[in-house]
Parts: sequence; C-alpha cells; structure tokens
Amino acid sequence: MVKMENMHVKRENVLKRKVEEATMANKRLKDVIDKQKAAAKMGNGRGGLVGAGERVRNWVNEEVNVVLSVKEATQSRDVLINDRKVLTRELNAL
Repeated sequence: MVKMENMHVKRENVLKRKVEEATMANKRLKDVIDKQKAAAKMGNGRGGLVGAGERVRNWVNEEVNVVLSVKEATQSRDVLINDRKVLTRELNAL
C-alpha cells in the first residue's frame, strides 16, 4: 500500500510539473501576441523607407519568436497528452 501511495505522489508531482510547463508555454504565447500588437501599433505611425530595415528586422524577429513559442507549446502539449495516456493505462492496470 505504501508503495502505491509513493507511486501516486510521484505521478502527482510529474503532472504538476507538466501543468506548470504548459502554463509557462501559454504565458510565452500571450507575451508574443502582446509584443505583436505593440509592434503593429508602433508600425502604424511610421511612414516611408526611413527605418524600414529596422522595422523589417524587428518584424522578422517577432515572427520567429511566435513560431518558436507555438512549436514549444505544441511539443509541451504532445508530451502532456502522452503522459496522460501512460498514467491512464497505469491507473486502469491497477
């Protein structure tokens, strides 16, 4: 019985860590979206070719950050789904 309780505690800790990872991934995505909105507002006030290189560089950098954040969130989600499947199988085996 003690062994099962210890295993349960370990599983809870793993799930808690995975939920925290997913929460952080969501937070990063929200931050990136906020940065995009701020950049869009700043870009509306500028005109012409003056500073175009910097604007393009910033835009590309933000887009790369968005793609990276989405990829990290997707990977985190996939890991959480796989962990959930494993835990469900183990629970059903008990």
